[in-house]
Parts: sequence; structure tokens; C-alpha cells
Amino acid sequence: MSGGITTGFGALGRTSALVPTGWQELRADLDQDGRYFLGAVLPGDWEVSLNTPDGARQESRDVSVPEGPGEEFTLNFDYGGVSIEGVVTDSAGAPVNHATVDLFPQRSWVASGPDGRFQVRDLAPGTYQLRARLQHDRSDLVDVELRDYNDRQTVHLELRDDPPNDELLIRLAGGGSGFCFVEMEGSYQQVPRIDGGSATVKLMPPLTDRVRVACQADGRWILTGWQDLERALERGVDFDPFESDSSIVLEGDPSTAAVQVTGPGGWDLGKLRLWFGGGTAYSVGETISNLPEGEYTLRWGNQVRTVWTERRRAVEVEIEN
Repeated sequence: MSGGITTGFGALGRTSALVPTGWQELRADLDQDGRYFLGAVLPGDWEVSLNTPDGARQESRDVSVPEGPGEEFTLNFDYGGVSIEGVVTDSAGAPVNHATVDLFPQRSWVASGPDGRFQVRDLAPGTYQLRARLQHDRSDLVDVELRDYNDRQTVHLELRDDPPNDELLIRLAGGGSGFCFVEMEGSYQQVPRIDGGSATVKLMPPLTDRVRVACQADGRWILTGWQDLERALERGVDFDPFESDSSIVLEGDPSTAAVQVTGPGGWDLGKLRLWFGGGTAYSVGETISNLPEGEYTLRWGNQVRTVWTERRRAVEVEIEN
């Protein structure tokens, strides 16, 4: 088996580089010029981590070392300055060593040093959220906005033994079962299962100001619009699926193009029902049953029509070419 060599440059002269491969681990200290050298590296996939002198991880990258005797692979950890720096303390204000600082939306992390300080480097301009954690303690999420590449922000993350609530409780009247779709602005959907009329979903950062929920419980649709996230986390959300008793009947020529249906809260019913084996669009002749009262937008071809459903009533919609 041929060997390989990894060389590169770091940004801090006293920082070390760690390379774990599952069964082999190599370390190299950076010299005064920020250079490091790792020899006798086997070809294959490696994870290279840049660490502070006390062993706190700061950054990692995946590399593939090519085959062939004497082959070299250069990996640079150059960066244009510290973008976010800060300190992690406990509730008494004492610095916390080896706390994990999570960065969102990247879902990467760094660790604090003996003085509680940490650095997040090489970030593009944008909005980020940071949160510290150590065992069962956590800090609040802190928002940071970097306006340009020379922007540097300092944050203070205080660990608490009563961390802020990030679990959303959904309660359904009548003890129904099914699934809910929970979405924050600009975030992916989470799909918790409802059992015995309730579901709990742990929301993953970055957390936004608003959240919306759609449920399919015992064959009945529940569709809500955007609501304040903090209020929803504090109080939970309550629904009565038995109020969803209206219908939309699609009438017309069966050869007409498929129909897209958007309901209250901007939910696309076709995309939601993919979870239950349905298609993303509805066909002429279908009846969409057990809907909540509200406004619905139907689109087919170049046609758009808006209808309003009422409780215990069916709305007939003529789908024409």
C-alpha cells in the first residue's frame, strides 16, 4: 500500500492539526510561519481538524489523499480574520472550558478554551445563530449579523441549567392520531407523529420568529397560518380536527390538466399528501374532503381560482380548459 503526505498552512502559529481516520491518528504542531506537516499518511479519506493549543477544536475539513509514493496534498486553513469571537460563562460569570459552541445554519461547532473564549473563522457575510452547551446546560440562541468580510462581532453566551424551551407541543381534541408538518420561515419541515392526541417536536435551529403547523389526523386536515414562535413554544398549539368538515369538489372534463390546491396558511395540499401515498396534484372528479374552513387557491394550466369553504358544506369548482 502506497504512502501519502499532507502539508499545509494554518493561521495561528501555536495551533495544532489533528487527523483522525477511525484507526489512525496523527498530530502536527504549527511552526512560527503557521505551517504544519503530516508524513506517512495513507491514501484515502481523512478529516483534518485545526485546534487551539489546549486541544479545543476550531475547524475541520474533509480531504482525500491520492495514491502513489511521494504524493502530496496541500490543505490550507487560511482565513481573512476572525469573524465571530466570544466567551462562554456559567450563570455566576465564571469562564467555562470545553463548552461546545454550535453555529447555525451551518450546524458546525467550535469549543471554548480555558478562559471560556472561542473563535469562529472564515465566515461569509450573513446572519448566524450561536448557542453554547455543556452536559445538560445550554445558553440562549444569540443572533449575529456579519455585514461584510471585515466585520467582527463579539458575543457572550451564558450557560443555564434551565435552558430555553425549544419543544413545540401540539394537542388535538378527541385524542386523534396521524402526522403534523411543522415549518419555520426559511427552514425545512419536521414531521412528528401524533399519538393519543398529542405530539412534541424539538425545533432545530436556526429558530425564526414565526412557525406554522399543518396536521392530518384521522383523515382530517388542519391547516394554520404563520404564528408567533415564542408564543407557540410557551403555550403550545391546540386544534379541533372535528371542525374540518368542509369539502371541495372538482368538476369538469376528466382530461383537464391536474389541479394544484393551496389552502390556509399557504400549505400546498398536494405536497403534504405525498406522505400518505397521494400525488402532488388533484384530478378532475376528485372530492377533497375533511378540510378546515378558509380560503383555497386552485391552479391548473394558466387558470387560477380562489374559493372559500364553509363548515359542513361542499364547494363545487368547475375546472375548464
